[in-house]
Amino acid sequence: SYTYFTWRNTKQELTEYVTELAGDAASYMRPNFFVNTPDILPGYLQEGGRPAFEARAVLAATLAPSWGVYA
Repeated sequence: SYTYFTWRNTKQELTEYVTELAGDAASYMRPNFFVNTPDILPGYLQEGGRPAFEARAVLAATLAPSWGVYA
């Protein structure tokens, strides 16, 4: 399932969102975490360069069963 991972940027936002997905939704939802999308490039990624993309990729890969990066 498509998720709103792309819009979650702070530790609190990410923690709350992953906790929500691990709750009841876990029984029917298999989330896809995309680091970015063709139309969304958060400020964190715009200004953070390669390290920001790497950090988001690690988070996505460890928090969801499916993840990706748009080039």
